[in-house]
Amino acid sequence: MPANRWNTERVAKAAAKEMGRRMAKATLIMVGDVKRLLTVGQPVKRVGRNLVGLDPSKAPEPPHKLSARLQQSITNVVTIKPNEVVGRVGTNVEYARRQELGFMGTDSLGRVVHQAARPYLRRALKDNMAKYVRILGAA
Repeated sequence: MPANRWNTERVAKAAAKEMGRRMAKATLIMVGDVKRLLTVGQPVKRVGRNLVGLDPSKAPEPPHKLSARLQQSITNVVTIKPNEVVGRVGTNVEYARRQELGFMGTDSLGRVVHQAARPYLRRALKDNMAKYVRILGAA
């Protein structure tokens, strides 16, 4: 009787494909969760070409939106490599990092800034971790 064999390469590819599918689903759901945290608006006034918020968030609340630019920019990317599936959720908006982590010091314009963090990515991850783990299939 021949020994049972399995094609480890085929099994590894199938597993990576399934984990990629699950990671894509988890990151898409996280995008929605992050965007929901960024839905609180505020009254604004225009000063020249700039919008100025009249009711900004208080730390550690997520930032209140002015133009929805940050909210609309949240996206996801899934990368599948041998033995590795990586999901990323984030934005390329230049002020996003300062909102998420806060900033203390002198900025590039020479202004002294003491801005407390207003986390929205970490908060979405923390508040919904069980959901993401369930999607990814971990026990």
